[in-house]
Amino acid sequence: GRVIIEDQCDIGALTTINKGVSGDTRIGKGTKVDCHVHIGHGVEIGEDCIIAGGTGIAGKTIIGNRVLLQGKSASYMGERSEMMLWY
Repeated sequence: GRVIIEDQCDIGALTTINKGVSGDTRIGKGTKVDCHVHIGHGVEIGEDCIIAGGTGIAGKTIIGNRVLLQGKSASYMGERSEMMLWY
């Protein structure tokens, strides 16, 4: 697969775009992608979309035209146990 970025797109710093596995990853004409965005393999983004910073898009997601997506959120998962040590 390939990564296809159509005309008049802006791609922000530190954005990752995975190439398609069984098809192409496509970003439609006029779409604006902010910084720190992850676009998974085979994603199809329509025309004139805005993808806000920190957004993650899972592989094979299809997004229509003129869609606004915004970032990730954190969720409290509880206290960590002594077994969960970070080295």
